[in-house]
Amino acid sequence: MSFKMNNHSLRVDSESPRNSLEIGMSSSAISSGNGKTVEDKNQEEREMEKKFTGFAVPLYLQRYIAVKEILIKHNITKCIDFGSSECRVIDQYSQMEKLSRLAFVDIDRTALISNLHRLTPRLMHSTRPIQLTVEVYEGDVTKYDHRMKAFEAATLIEVIEHLIPEDLEMCCNMVFGQLHPKLVVLTTPNSEFNVVFDMAEGKLRHWDHKFEWTREEFQSWCNNIAEMYGYNVEYSGVGETDKIPNLGYCSQIATFNRLQDISYDPIKKEDTYKFITKIQYPYMSDERKKSYLLDSVNFYLNKYAYDWFKSNEEAEEEEEEEEEKEEESKREKSSIVNVPLTDLMLYSGIWENCSDINSLRKSLICAGYNLTSDGHSVLVERKTNKQFDEESDDDNLLFDENEFGGSQFSDAEDDCSQNVLTKDYTVPCFEEHWN
Repeated sequence: MSFKMNNHSLRVDSESPRNSLEIGMSSSAISSGNGKTVEDKNQEEREMEKKFTGFAVPLYLQRYIAVKEILIKHNITKCIDFGSSECRVIDQYSQMEKLSRLAFVDIDRTALISNLHRLTPRLMHSTRPIQLTVEVYEGDVTKYDHRMKAFEAATLIEVIEHLIPEDLEMCCNMVFGQLHPKLVVLTTPNSEFNVVFDMAEGKLRHWDHKFEWTREEFQSWCNNIAEMYGYNVEYSGVGETDKIPNLGYCSQIATFNRLQDISYDPIKKEDTYKFITKIQYPYMSDERKKSYLLDSVNFYLNKYAYDWFKSNEEAEEEEEEEEEKEEESKREKSSIVNVPLTDLMLYSGIWENCSDINSLRKSLICAGYNLTSDGHSVLVERKTNKQFDEESDDDNLLFDENEFGGSQFSDAEDDCSQNVLTKDYTVPCFEEHWN
């Protein structure tokens, strides 16, 4: 298999460490030769992209979002991300509601372990409709592991340009030939765009890049891969500029769709990757959603009853004694508050856990609430001030301010990175020996 590369786009550094030229790009333990770590270099590359092109959204984030949208479009439920030592893509992939299983694979063990903190489940994940299981492996993208066969899609974001030709060929054979997933998405720099960065001809964006392709070179290579392994391919990209016309995207994207719904499992079933850890994310189960819905309904119905009570309290105090019996009869007739279901559906705590009014109506009936004859409103009994005071005291017993740091939610509403648990959460590692 041959790869079309011009003379100035392919550079092979024989002294580059094996882990950096295969997948790892961010280990603090790897130096570029001038005292700077790979992670420092990645940050420099991001700063360069931001400074010279003025991207409103950082280019690396645009890549993550674009790949996520492609996976969503194809209804992917299980995905492997190769070259994921920084684990940053979790913020985007965890937003995929249908994603149930995600594997991170990188050859740089040190980088993976140092970035495991990014995989900590957060408050925002608790609203997922299904559980997401994240697995982390130390592994070589050129080596096959039969456990990866269960995944529908593979993503390689800014990976292939870090591979020397021999490794790139083995990577393609493993991903497209042996794994042969339903979908493969990969991104790589567009060398034509480098002029925007005021880079000299032939200079590469990252010290560990072995090559950078033009649009024609990239699409020629992808077309050969698609024909060889039975895929069709579509092209897109992220990062545009109006400074110089007709440069294309800063980062190129190729999406490979398998032509036949057939995948053959290689004879060898070896566990070549080293398992590091597994994290199970929280999710909103049906029972949990039902409980949240009824709690929200109860809260807002009580609010309606209390508002009704407060609005009528002053008028009741001015009633004359001789009309007491007549007014008492009126109060008995008006002691029920009708709350329209359409009003309840305006509250996020209700519509987020209930698809429509019909579902809300069924849930209220099953929970024992009384509805009007037409089913459009729920009936709530008016309560006295004393009853509200007693219920407030009972509610206060549910929350110990000392235990929860001063309030029920503290800063969780303002900080989406707030942990789900009230105490510090540490991503577990199931291996006893890390060396």
